Amino acid sequence: MDYYLRLITYSVVTGDTTPIQEIGIIGARQMYGSLGTPLDGMAESVRKMKTIAISLMSAENAGEVGTYFDYLISALQ
Repeated sequence: MDYYLRLITYSVVTGDTTPIQEIGIIGARQMYGSLGTPLDGMAESVRKMKTIAISLMSAENAGEVGTYFDYLISALQ
């Protein structure tokens, strides 16, 4: 999960979803597909991480960061 948190951080800093798309989503589909790991479980884990992460932030920051979490979650489903 720290891998995904790092990608979300990169995306927040750049203001772009490219790191999540190119590294996280494409790589995840290939790797987890070859291992037979259900992506729904990964999406649920990221959803739980989002809940914890945004609870530690101001409302403004949580809103911005939450969009990147949501992008990743949607792509993993």
